[in-house]
This record gives sequence, structure tokens and C-alpha cells, in this order.
Amino acid sequence: MPLSFKTESIRRTLFSFTWWCKKSIITFTRRHLSTFLALLLVVLSIGREIAEHYGWPAEFDSWVHVVAGGYGLQFLPSFIAWIWRPFIFLLALLTVAAAIWEVKGNRLATTPQEVRFIAGTHKLLQEINLFGANLARANNKKEAELALQKFLSQLLIISSGVLCGKHSVDVSLMLYDQDQNALILDKNNLYQSDSSRKYRYPDYLLIPLGPKDEGQIGPAEAAFTRKEFIAHMPKKKNRIGLLYLRKEEEKYIFEDFFSGWYPSPDGSSTENFRSVLSVPVRTFLDNSQYEMLGVLNFTTRTRDLFVDRDYIMASCFASFAFETMAAYRQKLAELGVH
Repeated sequence: MPLSFKTESIRRTLFSFTWWCKKSIITFTRRHLSTFLALLLVVLSIGREIAEHYGWPAEFDSWVHVVAGGYGLQFLPSFIAWIWRPFIFLLALLTVAAAIWEVKGNRLATTPQEVRFIAGTHKLLQEINLFGANLARANNKKEAELALQKFLSQLLIISSGVLCGKHSVDVSLMLYDQDQNALILDKNNLYQSDSSRKYRYPDYLLIPLGPKDEGQIGPAEAAFTRKEFIAHMPKKKNRIGLLYLRKEEEKYIFEDFFSGWYPSPDGSSTENFRSVLSVPVRTFLDNSQYEMLGVLNFTTRTRDLFVDRDYIMASCFASFAFETMAAYRQKLAELGVH
């Protein structure tokens, strides 16, 4: 084997190893620096309080004087007394700076939920490619429906495992029926034959969108009728919901309240949840108009867990649902069926 090849191989190995070490140190430091500094600050502060309680500083000071005198370091006691407060102050400043750096800087750490969202989105993109291929091969309405159903089932299952971290989230898709002017969840119909794996919805639910008694406008209707808003009801028992509008890519702002709830026909057996997030399934048209297809509902039986990142993820899943259903309708038009 030529010597130059051995040298190049060693050089590459050393480069890879040093790069890995450097990257690991930087990543570890960026992830845990503020935590380490904060813990050190807490330990030193608690240690000082305990020491003062038991009178240890005086004993320590006497011991330092004896040791310093023995080695001719008479300045050491006064230096230690002088350096302690600046050291604690500097440590506090470093802790604050590290925390700001982690928030404002280039984050190197990712949460498990972010990883699940990325993995879920990647899976859905694969499912969309499969859906497109199956839809292109469809020769009749039944085959087109089967392709759409398969994708939407995966959408509901994947989205239920992403929102709210590790907590259980149920997902359903309610569609707008123009003839009845209502949002309909039908377990045995086209889009809802398979909700999320943790199925907690009635087999059939119809929410009329026309005039109704006061206090019967729930989050699904609020999200659908207000179109550009998402509806979040933190506590179902209070019947008070919040409407949020997306102003920036990563920011939602509160715009309005809504009050009410439209009960399920079988009541408590299918309403065993605490909070609800409803996201409109729609697309933006010209002149500030929207094309509405339905609502994607997320419910959780634990305490309210929905935050901005869940709003973004839920809206992303709603966009997936709209695009595939729009492609399905176009296919039906090409087949000449309705």
C-alpha cells in the first residue's frame, strides 16, 4: 500500500475524530451551559447559607489564616474574602447570558415533539406521493375514495401522536355538507372511517351551522365560520373559547372570545375530554376569501396542553388534508362523477 494513501487515510481519520470531538463539546455546552451554571449558583448559595448557619465561615477563616501563615501567604485570607462576592455576581451574569444565548442564539437542541413532527411530516410526504400515484391510477369513484381514505387515516393517526408531546390526543375530521349546511362527522362515511387510534368521538355527529340557541356555538363551528381563525377551548366545562389569528410564521395572537358548546347525541360517553383545538381545513383565495372544506379537531383528556407550536402543527396537518381532498375532487371531475 502506498505511503501517501496511508498518510491521507490517517489525516482523514484525525480530521473526522477532531471534528466529532469539537462538535460534541459545542453541542453539549450549548445544550447544558445555562443549566450547569444555574445549578452551580444554587449549590454555592445553599452551601453558603448552611455554612453561615453552623458558623463554618469563622472556622474556615481561622484555618486559612493558619495555612497561609505557614506558607508565607498572609494575603490569602483577605483575597478569598474579597473575591467571593464578585465571583458569585459574575456567575449570576454568566447564567443569565447563557440563558439568553440559548433562547436567542442558534438552538442546537431539539425537543422530542419537534423530532416527532419532522418524522411525521416526512411520513406524510411519502403518503402523499403514494396517494398521488393511487389517485392517478383510479378508474372510478370507489378507487379514488379508497386512495383518499388511506391517506386521511394516516394523517389522523400521525397527527394524534405529534401534538402535546407524549400526552394522548384524539383527532377527527368534520366536513362541511352544503345541502344540510352543517359540519358532519360520520365514522362510517368516506373520510371518518378511521379516526385517530385513540378513538373518542361519536359514530355520527352533525353540527348545524344555521341559527341556534345561544350558547351552542362550539369550537368546531367557531373555527369554520370565522374561517381565518383557529379555535381553542382550554376547559370544555367552562364553555369559554379563544380565537387566535396567525400573524407571523411562528406567532399566533389572541383576537376574540366565543362561548358555547354543541353537545354530542350520546353525551358524556364521547365527550370525555377537557380541552379542544379546532383548525379550519381551508385555503386562501383572492380578495380575502377562503374555500372551506371542514374542521380538524384535536382533543385531550389531560389538562390543557395546546400552545403555539401545536397551533402551527395542527394548521400544517389541516393543509395536508385540504390539498389531498382538493386533488380528490379534481379527480372526480375528470372522471365525470360527483
